[in-house]
This record gives sequence, C-alpha cells and structure tokens, in this order.
Amino acid sequence: MKILFFLIFFSFIVPQIAYGSEISAVPEKAIFGPNDWLKIFLNIDGYSGGEISWNATQPDGSTISGSIASLQASKTTHTIIRNAFDNQFGHWQIQYQYNDAKKLVDVEIEPLIVSAATDKLSYGPNDIATVQFSTNYYESNSAKAESLFIKILDDKGIPAKLVEDVEIKVAQPNIALRFSIHDILKYNPPGNYHTIVNYYNVKVDVPFVVYDINSKTIFLGSDKNLYDPGDSVEINIVIPDLSASSGVLTITSPSGKVSTKTISAVSSLN
Repeated sequence: MKILFFLIFFSFIVPQIAYGSEISAVPEKAIFGPNDWLKIFLNIDGYSGGEISWNATQPDGSTISGSIASLQASKTTHTIIRNAFDNQFGHWQIQYQYNDAKKLVDVEIEPLIVSAATDKLSYGPNDIATVQFSTNYYESNSAKAESLFIKILDDKGIPAKLVEDVEIKVAQPNIALRFSIHDILKYNPPGNYHTIVNYYNVKVDVPFVVYDINSKTIFLGSDKNLYDPGDSVEINIVIPDLSASSGVLTITSPSGKVSTKTISAVSSLN
C-alpha cells in the first residue's frame, strides 16, 4: 500500500514533457514562371489535427492569407492560385503557423518581360510598318495561350480612325505584325503616333512618326515615351520638303529653361 501511494504521489511531482511541432515548407521550384501557381510542399512533424494558417507578403508589400483545414499523414501540397495578371513578380514571403510553431519560406517569381519595337522611327505614305513583339513567357498551345492586344493611338491618346485593333494569341516568343501607313493616312493626319502593346497587365508604348511627303510640316518624334535618369534621348526629325542646310532645335525643360542647338540637315528624313 505504501509503495502504491508513493507511485501515485511521484506521478504528480514529475514534470510532464511536451514535444512541440516542427513545420517544413519547400517550394516546388527554385524560381516559378511568371504565370505559375505557387506550390509549397508542407510537412508538420508532430501534427495532431487542426488547421494551419498562412500569410503571404507579395512583392508590392500587400498581403494575402488563408488557412489549411487539415493534413493527411501530416503532409499536403499548399497551392496559391495566381497568374501573370497580378503583376506580383519577384520575391514573396509565406509564413505558416501551427499552434506555436512558425515557418517562413521565400519564393521567387520570374518577371514577365515584354518588349516591342518598330522597324523604323518614321514612315512615309507608301511604307509598311513592322512591329516586333517578344516575351519570355508564351504558351505553345494556342488554345490555352493568352492574347496580345495592339492598338494605334495618336499623340493625344485617341485611337487612329478606321485602324483596327489587333488581337493575337501568343503561342511563340517572337511575333512580327505589319500594317500599312497608307491606311493610317487615308483617314488620319500625319504626325506622332503610338503603338500600344498589351500582354497580360504589361503595357509597352512604342512611338513613331507618320509623315506626308507633300506636307510642309516638320515632324518630331522620340525613340521612347518614357526615360530613366541618365538615358540618352533620340529625337527623330522628319522634314518632307528640305530647303535649308541646317535648322534650330529648341528644348524647354519642365522648369521653363530653354536650350537651343543648331543641327545639320543631312537628308529630308533625319
């Protein structure tokens, strides 16, 4: 009887050992593609039922969160559904929590690269303009491929009259599109125009000049619509009727400062 009492008493004074849980989270890929869903292989050592919460910090600083109801055999594949329309390319951080255990995992998403360029900066009425489009992401199955949209705007952002917008499935990394300058001048005046290329939520603006050889107007255009500090600016000057050997280029800065430069007229299509 005394021995039994001692055993019962001893069971109360010996501290109980509690083993905590440990979370393992491994991304399916080292770098996910621009349009990929995110898949994380999740394993919890010491899982005893219950939900797992997660919170993801996206590249722009915004967050999304949710929970996983339960695990089978302490494992699951956690999938975050997304695509390239979210523009969330770059570094993600996903934190998982189960009871007091936490795990932070880093995920990288490859940027969606879209580039477009015209074959020339200026076009006459008899020219055929070529727009060269390229991207690092495409779907070879055209039935599943996302569409590329191209439209022509004037310098005020107004769509060119009677020039149809283009929609084409991106089933290859490089696409060349051609359109007639004659069709533009048929219903629109000469001047500065923009080829606007949209793929997913990425937009590229490619400026170009359309001139009329019978016009007395000087047309000015730039090689890009937006410049970073330190970039060189290429000015495209079109003079249909060249009657002098030089001209004066005037540049006004945002502060109102005016600079001038004498330029030589090498040919009518500078």
